[in-house]
Amino acid sequence: MEARRNARASLQSFLAKHVTTARILVVGYCVGLALSVFTPRFPSAPWANPHQVWMRWIHDALYLSGPGEVLGNYFLYAPIVFLSSFLFPRLSLGYRVLLGCAASGFVELTQLVIPGRVSSLRDFLTNCTGVVIAGLIERWVLSVR
Repeated sequence: MEARRNARASLQSFLAKHVTTARILVVGYCVGLALSVFTPRFPSAPWANPHQVWMRWIHDALYLSGPGEVLGNYFLYAPIVFLSSFLFPRLSLGYRVLLGCAASGFVELTQLVIPGRVSSLRDFLTNCTGVVIAGLIERWVLSVR
């Protein structure tokens, strides 16, 4: 029990020193997440105008398919567990896992109204599984210290 308290205290001191870095990472993560989940999907037809080439490149970079998509779903929301510990150090691990699952649910519900996007229960479940795995990894790292 004492080792767990010491690990928690050292984590909190580390988090206190790196709050600004964490805020920058959170902003970058949120921008990337918003770009990948809230932009409409374009048809896969060739682009007619040369100025739309950059749009095609962004589209191809953001939208994976097949095993890459499933693997991406596992890790897309995992940073919420880790980064929220910097911003909300007093928030328990269970609540941070629920925060990640709630974010995934919000995104999947929002995608119902975005043209070309598909909301999927499989995506939600793989996102939540990834969040739970991230929580277990964090708990394991804290117990090893």
